[in-house]
Amino acid sequence: MGFHVLRRLSGRSLGVPIPTRVSASSIFRRNLISPVAEVDIGSQVPERPVTFVLSEDKDFYKKSWCSTFEEKLPKEHGIQFCNFKFDDASSSFDDALNELKRDTEPFIDTVFVARGPWMSWLAQFYLQDLPFKGLVMVDPMQLDDQNGINQFQLQYEKLGLASSQQYKMFQDYSEHWDHWTLKLEPGSVPMMIMYTADRPGYKRCAENTALRHTTDENMADIPILKKPSTKSSHESDALESIAAWINERVL
Repeated sequence: MGFHVLRRLSGRSLGVPIPTRVSASSIFRRNLISPVAEVDIGSQVPERPVTFVLSEDKDFYKKSWCSTFEEKLPKEHGIQFCNFKFDDASSSFDDALNELKRDTEPFIDTVFVARGPWMSWLAQFYLQDLPFKGLVMVDPMQLDDQNGINQFQLQYEKLGLASSQQYKMFQDYSEHWDHWTLKLEPGSVPMMIMYTADRPGYKRCAENTALRHTTDENMADIPILKKPSTKSSHESDALESIAAWINERVL
């Protein structure tokens, strides 16, 4: 099985985008996005019409979700999966946003899972220009809010990541507040938010992020889930919650 991308045709088609199927190798630049883990032909699990793209703040977590999600999503939930990461040479907010746009734009109906405060913040800016079918943010922190900034800096420095690629991108972003203003309309896409640490700051950041995007005074349209990373079932719990949310809120 392949996957959908948008292709613009000239001439009689007048540039109207239409879905088509191409091989995985025809759209991947460098190694920024992994080959798609597809649903097997003949699978007893119905294929879901979405592409699940995971991107994580590098080294922010002890263990990546990538291998587990890559194995289980196609096999157990009928959802094709791929993983996005930045080019090592990227150091600015512009670089990060442009790479994300280039590497995910070919997919139709992308559910983007941003695991970590930097990727969560970047994904919200992406949505100002291009669509996702749904967005899951794990441990988001509002980087135009002093509480979010404090939490971000505290955790990155505590983890020894002050010289990391994403922290350099954050520093570039923080020097250009006026240029990068988040103006995403509430309710633009289905969203879900998770926080994984038993700290008041993480919960507060999750709630503040939901409040920014909700169209409901009770925030009922944006689930906020606590998924402590200290639990042995943390990874599988997160996967099952996201898969259920896709079926209930996205499809």
